[in-house]
Amino acid sequence: GWGFNVIRYVVTWEALEHAGPRQYDYEFMDYTVAVLRKIKEYGFRVYMDPHQDVWSRFSGGSGAPYWTLPACGLNPRNFSASMSSIIHSEYPLPTSPEPETLPAMIWSTNYNRLISQTVWTMFFAGRMYAPKCIIDGINIQDWLQQHFVAAFGLLADRIKEAGDLYDECVFAWDSLNEPGEGFLGLANLNETPKHQALKKGPTPTPIQSLRLGTGVPQTVENYDFGAMGPSRNGSVTIDPAGRSVWSNPSTEEDGVHKKWGWKRDSNWELGTCIGNAAIRASLRSQLGILKDDPIEILGPYPTLIGEIGVPMEMDNKRAYGWTDGGKYKGDYGQQVKALDASLNGADGTNALSYTTWTYCPDNNHQWGDGWNLEDLSLWSADDLRGARAPRMGSSRNYLPTPASSKAQLLGGPSSRSRTSSTSSGPDGTLRHPAPTYVSGTPPRLNTPAALTSAPNESVESVGSALTLSNEYRLRARTGNGVRFGDTPVPNKDGGVSMNCDPSAVSFPEFESRSSSPVYTPPANPFAFLTDGARAVSAFARPYPQATVGRPKTIDFDIGKAEFTYTVLVNGGDVPDRKTDEAYVPRSTEIYLPLVHYASKAWWEDLDGVPEVSGRQSDSSAGTAPKGAGVGEDFPPRSRSDTSGSEPDNVQASNNFLSSSLTLGRASASGYQARPHPLSRSLSHYEPTIPAEAYSIVVDVSCGTWHLDSQKQVLHWTYPVPESLDRDVEYTIKIKRLGGAIPRVVKGTIGQDYSSGGKEKKVEEGSSSTIWDACCGSESSGCTIM
Repeated sequence: GWGFNVIRYVVTWEALEHAGPRQYDYEFMDYTVAVLRKIKEYGFRVYMDPHQDVWSRFSGGSGAPYWTLPACGLNPRNFSASMSSIIHSEYPLPTSPEPETLPAMIWSTNYNRLISQTVWTMFFAGRMYAPKCIIDGINIQDWLQQHFVAAFGLLADRIKEAGDLYDECVFAWDSLNEPGEGFLGLANLNETPKHQALKKGPTPTPIQSLRLGTGVPQTVENYDFGAMGPSRNGSVTIDPAGRSVWSNPSTEEDGVHKKWGWKRDSNWELGTCIGNAAIRASLRSQLGILKDDPIEILGPYPTLIGEIGVPMEMDNKRAYGWTDGGKYKGDYGQQVKALDASLNGADGTNALSYTTWTYCPDNNHQWGDGWNLEDLSLWSADDLRGARAPRMGSSRNYLPTPASSKAQLLGGPSSRSRTSSTSSGPDGTLRHPAPTYVSGTPPRLNTPAALTSAPNESVESVGSALTLSNEYRLRARTGNGVRFGDTPVPNKDGGVSMNCDPSAVSFPEFESRSSSPVYTPPANPFAFLTDGARAVSAFARPYPQATVGRPKTIDFDIGKAEFTYTVLVNGGDVPDRKTDEAYVPRSTEIYLPLVHYASKAWWEDLDGVPEVSGRQSDSSAGTAPKGAGVGEDFPPRSRSDTSGSEPDNVQASNNFLSSSLTLGRASASGYQARPHPLSRSLSHYEPTIPAEAYSIVVDVSCGTWHLDSQKQVLHWTYPVPESLDRDVEYTIKIKRLGGAIPRVVKGTIGQDYSSGGKEKKVEEGSSSTIWDACCGSESSGCTIM
């Protein structure tokens, strides 16, 4: 009566294979055949629709069976807690659902949330992005596709075998309905994709979705959606309370699922974010392309990457303590992960050099690097620990020093302005007083401290940069209060200045009431190297500063504090045979940061300094490779006179030789408070780093090594063969005894643990949800029809 003559017949994968992998519902298939025959009786033609929306009803839509989610390493019980999927029956909270309050069409935002993005990435590109995700002997991409095709193939066969439906009624099959693209094609995980037109409710970026999925709270943008499209409506904080969407390893014994029976490959580690290794591999591959391009065009010239860095203010300045009641102040764990992934890309066979962006000595939490609100500085005075931090008030706006950076560097007359207390000594050198601070509350600035000079004062005498050697002294000045833009600031008489001319900026009259240093460097070298540093464990990483031979591979596992370096050497690498004027090292020099390899006595108590013997070096010897000759091509092994004895009975082998020496056996009870040794300008301060400060195990395939602890450099010497045509391969592995330092790996070196900086652990099963009622434990699986 209405003129329709075609029906789109909807069938979901779950309807065909809901009971488990390869457990098909033939009764449903026969029912479908019966319905199609009834449709035929009424003269309709049909095309079959393999239907889905955002993957599965267990991820907020329809389509795939439940078991596909745990097969992908996911735990559906925790999807709602992290808003990795918005699920009608659990909205807004699984512990107190009010499904009638679900906003219209918000379900479709699930396409841009973690679960849909993850599963569709696996379905379409698992072999590329999740190569280690092997289940039942094949990649997850092939496993999912094979099950999907097999299920609908059986239905198609059932319809064909009916004998009276094909062509007469069923004339076509639709493609899969509205599949998602997952993470494919996303150029920047820190930004909401521009093609994501529907923004409604809490809208995390892809990288925020990944963090939420691991149970980490995130403050995300919130949107309303009206007649004119999406409009921003502030921000909301999502706190999964530690609940992760990734499956618990206990659900599978030896990789075999207790209910569904699949066998997961041992390299697929449950409980972790799938795809992290693939992302890191992708970054390394992309940097490799950048390295190869100029070689193909210009020739074999070295490549240096000019800028690599990460924004330190990510997650709404969470690491600054600006969210969650300050709970995560000093926690740069996310920044460590992001920067380590980028710098790891320069390693491997790339062996790329790079400069990390950036170091701004006048960085602060409010204004960042002082340029367009960028905040990537590796160091900030606002991250100095405890009482050592500059006492500049809550606004953290640092005023410029009277003597400019230029004047200090050149030591010229401009450094001696009428407001500066710098003086000249008998030998003509500049004398700077000890850094001072001003007690009381400094004037509050609502803009960065990039102030112009006041009248009658040389421009060169006004600084705009803050270094450790600067004097943190406020200029004594009378007149108007400091004012920038449209924010009036009280002057000394209690009134406010309304002068809008930035050239007339001047300072209230504050007198210095103390000669105490604003910043007192800690005597403990580990504390000094990490004080104020942000994501230091990512950028202070081991690398070869100079190499005899050519680098083959460089790898640093930050989670294990394990550095591996392999070199290729032939007769052309003998230093004495070089005829050019290029610098040729006589040993391979590896920067070995104390940040990663400090012994426990040095990192556990940042205020203490253990008693030490004063040794500045340690060394050990290995053996030459089988068949190696002696003479000028094999320089004699040099050993430190202060080191322990060389191991006896070292035997050659194809594996790593027993040339290891453990350092850092200082007694943990040997603490003794020491006065700070600073007796010169802070810019020249260098803490003493004895050999005992290190705790390392070194394995070399050949040669000897020597540690210069003060310079944080390990020298590795090995024989160079005579042949110019044959490369010899040597490898060194350096590990920290006892594994990585936990606070270094987590990026929480700057956290105040005494104030409860650790994240709380949420007890499982503390509240009842629909899962508890319907499915019991996670390991038992779930089938709901």
